[in-house]
Amino acid sequence: MAFLKKILGWFFKGLAVLAVLVAILFASLFYLSRQERALAKDFIQLLGQRQFTQAHAMFAKEAQQAYPLGQLKAEFANAQPYTGSWFNNIQIANGLTTITGEMTTDNDCKSTVEFVFRDELISGFRVANLCETGEQST
Repeated sequence: MAFLKKILGWFFKGLAVLAVLVAILFASLFYLSRQERALAKDFIQLLGQRQFTQAHAMFAKEAQQAYPLGQLKAEFANAQPYTGSWFNNIQIANGLTTITGEMTTDNDCKSTVEFVFRDELISGFRVANLCETGEQST
């Protein structure tokens, strides 16, 4: 019986160490991506305020060429202002930070968003199910 208690004791200590390591990993990811998450929120807020030129200036040069200002204006001209955002997936690899999450409007319309950052500039972004004026989530 003492042998079983000893094995279970080591097992639970190992689980505790593993849980601490996982918590440190998640905290590190959130800490390392804090600037990108703040930039994404600012970008979303600028789009909601129809400040397309300032939002476009947050793109890296390559992204500005691939996604011109006119296209940004056309795609978001009828978009509802997003007032909330939540990022639940963060990946950091090869000099790129990718964050994925959800944006919400005041009337609870939700869109999925993905940002790719290089050197704290937006090198790509995608919005799925854009909330347009007069639309609500079902």
